[in-house]
Amino acid sequence: MTPRISTLVFVAAILSGCDPAGLGYVNRLSHPVTIVEDGSKRPAQTIRLTAGEIRQPTIGIVPHSIDLLDSRGQLIAHYRIRDIPREHPRGDDYVVITPQGAVFRFSPSGNR
Repeated sequence: MTPRISTLVFVAAILSGCDPAGLGYVNRLSHPVTIVEDGSKRPAQTIRLTAGEIRQPTIGIVPHSIDLLDSRGQLIAHYRIRDIPREHPRGDDYVVITPQGAVFRFSPSGNR
């Protein structure tokens, strides 16, 4: 096996052990929010979204819950991932944040 193929096999083996289904986020609010992802396998991750911003899904671990904070750091909402409604059976790529709450969607577009 050539070194390049060995490297590709090694990378594929590492990636197969990762959870490739991280979350994307869409902020449909008229103001910025900070999302704090909380998971038991890693420290909390902070994501800042401007009004209307779309953050593409990443490779990573899906958190157990997310907190939404306003620009002053005050808690707006807390969601357990398993409790967020899905608009489609495969609607688990994006968490869309709207004035009515959070919902999973398969794509960032669609009904607001």
